[in-house]
Amino acid sequence: MMNRTPRLLFISPIAPHPADSGVKQRILHMLEAVAQVGEVDFVGYFTGPPEGGWAPKEVIDSLSPLCRSVRICVEPFWPRTLKHQRLRMLQRYVFTRKPALYTEFAWEPLRTVAEPLAHTADFIWVERLHVAHWLERFGQKMIVDVDDLDSIKLSRQIEIEPPSFFRWAQQWHAHHLRRYEQAASQNFSRLVVCSERDRDFWPVTDRERIWVIPNGTDDRLFDYPRSRKLKNRLIFVGALYYWPNEDAVLFFCQEILPRIAQEIPDVSLWIIGREPPESLRRLHDGKRVIIVANVPDVSPYVQQASISVVPLRVGGGTRLKILESLALGTPVVSTSIGAEGLSLDSGKHLLLTDGPEKFASEVVRLLRSPDLHEHLASNGEEAVRNLYRWSEIQKLLTTRLASMCNGRAKNAGSI
Repeated sequence: MMNRTPRLLFISPIAPHPADSGVKQRILHMLEAVAQVGEVDFVGYFTGPPEGGWAPKEVIDSLSPLCRSVRICVEPFWPRTLKHQRLRMLQRYVFTRKPALYTEFAWEPLRTVAEPLAHTADFIWVERLHVAHWLERFGQKMIVDVDDLDSIKLSRQIEIEPPSFFRWAQQWHAHHLRRYEQAASQNFSRLVVCSERDRDFWPVTDRERIWVIPNGTDDRLFDYPRSRKLKNRLIFVGALYYWPNEDAVLFFCQEILPRIAQEIPDVSLWIIGREPPESLRRLHDGKRVIIVANVPDVSPYVQQASISVVPLRVGGGTRLKILESLALGTPVVSTSIGAEGLSLDSGKHLLLTDGPEKFASEVVRLLRSPDLHEHLASNGEEAVRNLYRWSEIQKLLTTRLASMCNGRAKNAGSI
């Protein structure tokens, strides 16, 4: 039996409010699960405009019901240089002891606030390896969520770029980053991944140290009032400032959508997401391609669409956009990369295909087949309901965390 409530420290590079992206949704649900086990101190960056040196009051207020304390740091810099500013980054790619992601991350403000709390915490939950790296001295009581493997994401980005000296530099950097990530598996008490596929990435013999905690979808989506699908309407949902999503939309509009339009002239693509860059805003014509930015709730748009398309060529982890679409009864056509890590079968729960011509062909086939549409919608929704509800995923995580706390209490006499 425990003599007192466990004290937990939760550290994140992003404050999960508003939960308007897949990354923030996962962080928020992990925080909710951790908060069920003990008293939580939250430390994280605010990624919006600073206000008097701190995050807006509503961000702190949103997390306070879950936490004993909430400490928000203003983010001085976030590295968005793995694709852009290559000349400036060349030296950091090649002639550096640590990968650029680790050296460029503004770790000092977080560590300054988190380190005193880390000394008294019984366990420390950290989002992402490049954050945990700077608190490695506390590694034996740290649980690190690595739901998105940066080395895999970078390697895939490199694959679709033309040959160049910069591509060679990035390849070297991706290899360096991969080795750095894998070496970290020995430095922390537990690693958390979102699929069995990601679990196999880590070169450890003790697989029990690596927990598979999948991404999920909110239960409320299954109760969303169903409405009629709008004929021949496709939808893409995602954070549009995120380069893999930007690439996916450009790829779809340039290589796939024209092929679909040859067969189905009135087809339209609705692009729903936050902060579309200029490259995507130029695609909007109000007829074939419609961009709707920064909506408070994407669910009505997803539910009305005939098909949710996920033409990702770059990425890691698993995609919440697929789970949300299926939960809302909208069939999905995705690339293999887009749906990797999900226990979903092509032809039963969704359609998986690669290459512009094949992707277009599958979309056309699904638009023309009401029976296939209903088959995928029904089976996809059932699979997500059974496997990917946040309520059940949080129970799994809470059980494991409680077991760790009980185990430590037995070994130490008390926590």
